[in-house]
Amino acid sequence: MRPEHAEFDPVATPALLAADSLTTFGWIAAAVVLSVAGGYVVAWMRRWMRAAEPAATFTLHDLRAMRADGRISEAEYEVLRRGVIRSASVDAPGPDSGGLEEGGSRRDAGGA
Repeated sequence: MRPEHAEFDPVATPALLAADSLTTFGWIAAAVVLSVAGGYVVAWMRRWMRAAEPAATFTLHDLRAMRADGRISEAEYEVLRRGVIRSASVDAPGPDSGGLEEGGSRRDAGGA
């Protein structure tokens, strides 16, 4: 019996399937390699970003000394002073919670 499709070759079909399988395997392997390489790049970038030097920070004492030495003007001092105070207020813990712990329960004076 002859197949309806004229280009069907029962001998060549396994070879074509094997070639298609190799091509598919090759694309899957390439995707895996690119994914792993991408993961390493992302991990390296994260480490690099975390290791970057933070912006210069000054204390109020440093700013006063720079103003006294003439390295910054009075206007620059005021702008920088406000920035230092703003960053300190963001980093500082809130006012005393009146003995309440994080969950809102009272701390036991007995330590239990």
